[in-house]
Amino acid sequence: PTKEIWVFYGTFSDENIKRIMSEGFKVGGSQVKIKNGSAYGRGVYTATGPRAPQGYGKKTNKVILARGLVGTEGVHSKTPQDDWYLFMDGHQLLPVYVLHM
Repeated sequence: PTKEIWVFYGTFSDENIKRIMSEGFKVGGSQVKIKNGSAYGRGVYTATGPRAPQGYGKKTNKVILARGLVGTEGVHSKTPQDDWYLFMDGHQLLPVYVLHM
């Protein structure tokens, strides 16, 4: 069994939000262009709290709230900082809500 958690995701573009909500998350560098770096590796960078994602979503004033399947630490996901989760595969995430901040 794998742990399931709620995570927040922020992006600078309303178009990206629409695409994620309709097509799901994609990993930067393999499926889409990397926009904000990959300091801890390739994957989808999320957080369990809204603070960091709000910084990335400040142009839209929106963040996505998603369900995430953590899997095995270091294989399927990483926790590079206190409340961050880096998911190695976009299929581990299900976008559920768009929150207007």
